[in-house]
Amino acid sequence: MATNEAFSAAINARLDAAFARYPAAPPLTELRQEIAGNLLAAVQDLAASGATPEAAVAQAWQEFGDIAGLIADVAKDAGVAKRSHADSTTPQAVAAKAAAAQAKATAAKAKAEAARAKAEAAARRREAGTADTMTITTGKSTTTIDVSDTGNHRVIINGDLTGLNVTGKLPEAATEAPAHELRRELTGITKLLLDYASDDVTLVPTAGSELIVRETFINGRPDYAGSLTVDGDTVVVKAGKRPKSFLRLAIGGKRMGFWSTIEVAVPAQFTGSLQASVTSGTLVAKDLQQHVALMLSTQDGSLTGTNLKLSAFTGSTQDGRVSLTSSDIDAVAVTTADGSVRLQEVRSQRLTAHSGDGRVTLDQVRVAGELRATSDDGPLSLTTVSAPALTAATSDGRITASDLGGAGSLRSADGSIDAAWTAVTGDLAAVTSSGRIRLQLPATPGYAFALSTGDGHLHGPQAATLTRDSAHHQAGNVGTPAYTVTAKTGDGSVTLN
Repeated sequence: MATNEAFSAAINARLDAAFARYPAAPPLTELRQEIAGNLLAAVQDLAASGATPEAAVAQAWQEFGDIAGLIADVAKDAGVAKRSHADSTTPQAVAAKAAAAQAKATAAKAKAEAARAKAEAAARRREAGTADTMTITTGKSTTTIDVSDTGNHRVIINGDLTGLNVTGKLPEAATEAPAHELRRELTGITKLLLDYASDDVTLVPTAGSELIVRETFINGRPDYAGSLTVDGDTVVVKAGKRPKSFLRLAIGGKRMGFWSTIEVAVPAQFTGSLQASVTSGTLVAKDLQQHVALMLSTQDGSLTGTNLKLSAFTGSTQDGRVSLTSSDIDAVAVTTADGSVRLQEVRSQRLTAHSGDGRVTLDQVRVAGELRATSDDGPLSLTTVSAPALTAATSDGRITASDLGGAGSLRSADGSIDAAWTAVTGDLAAVTSSGRIRLQLPATPGYAFALSTGDGHLHGPQAATLTRDSAHHQAGNVGTPAYTVTAKTGDGSVTLN
């Protein structure tokens, strides 16, 4: 089996020819590196599936798309002009021309191999008595399609899956696939499961009673179409086949390789559980206003919810950001292992927001019950946030908060805490192992306080009646205490106003 060095050499020979018309320039160098990396990954997968090295390189190159056009677009945007005619006689240009000829010969050889394999497959089908046509019957119409390749595939004609009968085989040749639709009445359905791969999925409402799934592909194939099944009170929508390697590149608004967009229109009358997951891609839910428990999850991609009114919203991603805005949801739980979390204009009964490695931002968030905002490694930012039981904690990062209302605690293992309350309903605590603490409280009602530092200065409120005052500890009252404030740092100053 050919080595990665051999694959890279074959890919670079083609790229030498493709880039030969332009002088070296940083934008083109960067483009070439990205194309080469994507092509190598695709060639490795194709070769592992049994393709010859020559055929793997040729197929990966073809599936990537219009590389020459992409190079021209990037060169134009960067102001890089084509080489002059005189440049075509330089040793580099001569070598590139030779490489182009070799690449052309290799492509021709691969094409011949594919044609020979196609002919052999047709001969085997004839010997086995297998039909070379496929008959599709849907409704009152019957269509016969000439077939040259074999494989088991789903077929969707105008989105109608009812009474669909298929005989023969659907070709696997890579073609531009039109949009597909899946439809299903949701009467009696209480659970909806959406399972996609490397796809961008958007959930929107529809006034009708049907679930409508619209799938659009760039560089797609018929067997990429999804399927819809019903099991009791559950509807399951699953993605079809996907390429072994996802060659994706977007430069200057031009998309190369495989791309997909899935729009799911959910009937407004549907209530129950709605779960959507993708392996790699974005998930967006907007304008859903119904008694639904919505769960979104992706391994690699972002999650976005906008203008939602739901019974519950759960969002999780391994690598990507999470955003929820302008929503009223009874229970919210969002988390990302590596990325930021942002919640803005959100009302809830209980809410948790967590990032394993990133910033957590809450802006204009009102929670009637418990609110938890946490990060293992990142800062927390809270603005105009109210909750009777607030927990904001980070293992490594700064906590910044303003216009807070309610009660609760702010904790950082390593970072400063700056917070201001406009209304307090219960006890407050601010604790950090290393960093300063600055707290600002409203003039009324009164409160009791206890401040401490391992190494720093203490600055209590001026109107306080002190009950303890030492280098590292200070305690007292302001007015008639209605709640207690505790502030403690291992290394830093503490200021309470």
